Amino acid sequence: MSNGFRWPFGPVGVITPFNFPIEIAVLQLMGALFMGNKPVVKPDIRCSFPLEQWVRMMHYCGMPKTDMDFIHSDGPAMQKILVDGKARNTLFTGSTAVGEHLAKVLKGRIRLEDGGYDWKVIGPDVPKTQAEIDYVAWQCDNDAYNHAGQKCSAQSIMFVHRNWRKTDLIEKMASQAAKRNLKDLTCGPVLTWSNERIQAHIDAVMELDGAKILFGGNPLKDHKIPKQYGAFEPTAIQVPLKHFKVAKKFKLLTTELFGPFQIVVEWANKDEERVLEILEDQEAHLTAGIVSNDAHF
Repeated sequence: MSNGFRWPFGPVGVITPFNFPIEIAVLQLMGALFMGNKPVVKPDIRCSFPLEQWVRMMHYCGMPKTDMDFIHSDGPAMQKILVDGKARNTLFTGSTAVGEHLAKVLKGRIRLEDGGYDWKVIGPDVPKTQAEIDYVAWQCDNDAYNHAGQKCSAQSIMFVHRNWRKTDLIEKMASQAAKRNLKDLTCGPVLTWSNERIQAHIDAVMELDGAKILFGGNPLKDHKIPKQYGAFEPTAIQVPLKHFKVAKKFKLLTTELFGPFQIVVEWANKDEERVLEILEDQEAHLTAGIVSNDAHF
């Protein structure tokens, strides 16, 4: 492309999220370039620096500086660029609300990858060995709390069959979560939820009859994280299945707290259809997990 040849596909917008400042941005940016487009790339303003350094590396490796544009701006400024510049298409990864807004503003000239309230169902068949139970606990911890819960695929709710009561699954999950700390970066700042907002959400869930904190529930201590960001322990709250029957409570319990937080719900064989209904009624489905060695289940 250094000879000035350009495929006639027109400009493309690339808007990427804070929690994958290199991976998603580079995948979409490079794909746009390879197909002959001139992309305008806007990372989240809280983490523009990693992508800016990537672009500088591309210049060093020989990419002409006229092949793409990089912008550090807020959302409205980027929206104006896309509308006034008549972008042929926009690749957007981020919140559902912003994605829906841009789909209207850009009249459908957009490809969306939004978030999801991600679930896991632990089936009635309990492993026979402690090693298997320990592995399930370890995996559940990683699915919910890696990257401080700020992955699009982070586990937000876990339905556990009551047969698991006789195991130490929850205790092992609590033990795994307790090992997480700022020193080794297994805990970290929550960039989109402040502690006040996190605490308000926890308080609202705890007002439900029968709700109880399984572990966590407290702000992190002895840190220098700015107060506009969250800093919270990995937290799990158990909530009775009955509360999902009420629309207002359902909305509360399926609100994605984009941080180290999950809801735990116990279910029995008679509740299987109800659990399926709850999974289907959620607004966004991105990732899911079924923990069972029973192929029929």
